[in-house]
Amino acid sequence: MTSTSTSTSTSTPIARFAFRSIPPRASADLGPRPSARWQRGLRLALGLGGLLWAGAAWSIGPETHLEFTLLHEELIGGAPSAVSDANSGEDGIDRVEDLVFLNGAHGTHRVDLVAEVAAQANGAPVLRALGEHEYHLTGTNRLTDVWTLVDGDQLLRSTLVDELTVQGVPLGSYTVEFYWDLQGTDEVLIDLDPGNSVYAFINTRVRLEARSGLASDAYEQNVPWPSGYRDIDLDQIKTLEEYVKVSASGTSGQPLAVETLFEVEPDTRLDNFVELPGTALRLDGDHSARFDQSAELIGIVVRDATDTILPGVTVSSASGFEYPVLDEVPVAPLPLQTILSPVAVVGNSMGTFSASVPEINMINHSGLDKPFTSGFTGFDRYFDFSPTPFGQANFANNWQSLVQTTLPVTGTLDFDLGATWWIDRLAIWNRSLEQIRVQIASSPSGPWEEIGQYTLQNRLFYTFSYPVEIVDLGGEHAARYVRIQVDSAYKARSSDTFAYGNVGEVAFRGSLTPVPEPGVWAMATAGLLAVGWIERRQRRAKRLGAGNRRSRRPID
Repeated sequence: MTSTSTSTSTSTPIARFAFRSIPPRASADLGPRPSARWQRGLRLALGLGGLLWAGAAWSIGPETHLEFTLLHEELIGGAPSAVSDANSGEDGIDRVEDLVFLNGAHGTHRVDLVAEVAAQANGAPVLRALGEHEYHLTGTNRLTDVWTLVDGDQLLRSTLVDELTVQGVPLGSYTVEFYWDLQGTDEVLIDLDPGNSVYAFINTRVRLEARSGLASDAYEQNVPWPSGYRDIDLDQIKTLEEYVKVSASGTSGQPLAVETLFEVEPDTRLDNFVELPGTALRLDGDHSARFDQSAELIGIVVRDATDTILPGVTVSSASGFEYPVLDEVPVAPLPLQTILSPVAVVGNSMGTFSASVPEINMINHSGLDKPFTSGFTGFDRYFDFSPTPFGQANFANNWQSLVQTTLPVTGTLDFDLGATWWIDRLAIWNRSLEQIRVQIASSPSGPWEEIGQYTLQNRLFYTFSYPVEIVDLGGEHAARYVRIQVDSAYKARSSDTFAYGNVGEVAFRGSLTPVPEPGVWAMATAGLLAVGWIERRQRRAKRLGAGNRRSRRPID
């Protein structure tokens, strides 16, 4: 494999989240390749079969591409003003990068982007896209001198064009299944000063596609974030890790031309136009949206026309990358922390209203519109990605207690987890419970240890479906039995003299062994990028007063 860019592919594996501060681009090294876009357009028009006459020799290998637009609007002395920057398209071979700073009177921005194609330790390809949009927004008067709009869009593409020679296949057609390990961490921080609020719309699209001839096979996932009006901080990390298969078909005796594209498209929009009574939509502080996504080839499975896996197949590539041939479909490892359903309700002092609303409804997934497998489905993966899991408000899918006329409603619900698990989150599709305490024990008869007191949201007014509520249990706790001590419940009407418990589903985030502290795990697996995250969170824990903040250092 040959490369003329300043950052060449080697046999050194890419550290999963190692991300240094990127120097400004050197146009002599990373300037646009005039032939690259012509080459891509020709392939799209003709299909990869056109490579045979369009110059396959110089088309083979990695390509990288990035582009972005960034708009910052503000008011200065009551007059609208705007600053912007854009990169309409920059191409590289195995790596392309860009760093831009944009400054307004009431805000500063830094956009830091990298797309690359490299080799893992075994020579198999890894496609990667990572970057950050960091911004600090200010204002002195929300009507005359303040930022009003931020709109940033980025597109990063890492591509590998290759021709595979597949030997050992029978005459006729065959299919190559490419198994990729998609790994990614996305983090959003919106750090609001007291009294401030914002309209935020943030999303990252991740796409992996294999193109061969006129056919293509693709996987796409959105990394969504809470959108709309908010007056509280958003400080959240989402992790994407799963095995993905894309396929291409070939004919024995002919090389298989395949183009693999890995695209990441982050979008950030913050809106300060709409004023609500009693609010000041002025967003001061440190804010960012960062992402680090990669696709690492695990290996390939070759099947004949009858869909049978072929043993003894060998594969060589024109690019020089390795494509390990697998004898069976790889199985993804279990996530570190899974979503866990109790195996039984072992105590209920609140009673059950009727046989049509039994307590087993709290653990049998009957009212959920998104399925999961207890002990196997990743907790964060289940809740962090679309579609959002809702509970159904139909009474037949929920548990309902006896009606209590002596208020507040009180009682206990005891759950058996089936084994001792380390739990740190409670996911509850709750309709009417208000004040609760969570207690744990190693025996159904106790003694019970209280680990937290919580106020849940009122969902009685949701007619058709209602969202889950995630309760942070304040760290990991070893538990076999969990008790929800109910101290009050919402009334359907304020004039009511009665109330009752109504719950759709209960689940936990758990692992069979303790999970390392985030800082320890991140440092061990994430490399230098983790240092920036950990330091930022430490600084945030020691936040200075409003107007006396320190800005974050660049990505390490």
